[in-house]
Amino acid sequence: METDDEAPACLIMEACLMNMSIVPPEPGYLEKVREITKRHGIVLISMSSTPT
Repeated sequence: METDDEAPACLIMEACLMNMSIVPPEPGYLEKVREITKRHGIVLISMSSTPT
């Protein structure tokens, strides 16, 4: 992202993958994603689901 004009409005992500089993992110991953999105003015939407 060279300029803020090229930045997306938001990032929607699932914090913990649950489509095959529960796969948590590596330590520090979500913090780094938040740091990058905050730096570029991108709204971070982190979704969470309950396994059924």
